[in-house]
Amino acid sequence: MATCYTETPTKAPAEGTLKGSRDEQRRLMLSALTELLDRHPSTREVMRPLAVVELALQRPGAATLQDLSSTTVRAALAQLKGLVGMWSPALAMLRSALAAGVVRLEAAECSGEAAFGGASAFADDELPWTR
Repeated sequence: MATCYTETPTKAPAEGTLKGSRDEQRRLMLSALTELLDRHPSTREVMRPLAVVELALQRPGAATLQDLSSTTVRAALAQLKGLVGMWSPALAMLRSALAAGVVRLEAAECSGEAAFGGASAFADDELPWTR
């Protein structure tokens, strides 16, 4: 059973911040996820799908999460839901982005098309903390 952490934002986001550009939203989600994963040293090793999402968010670009595999997106969403007890706006935005990705994936699987690139952008042996 995963340990449940309560997310308490260190700073309240400025008004309209979460409605900013995609790059601003990506940075907010990355910051919140990094803070969450930094709370316990082994979280990135144990929860690899969330660690892969963190790495994906470090890359600027519109298709950041769309490059991840369906397995990674589904697992990261489940792990995020299991870790967070009180949702900050940035983590709620990340949860919504992952949930939307799952919906796109399910629709694509039903139609036989690929919604995302299909393969994870990061193989397990490419993760920096596994070296």
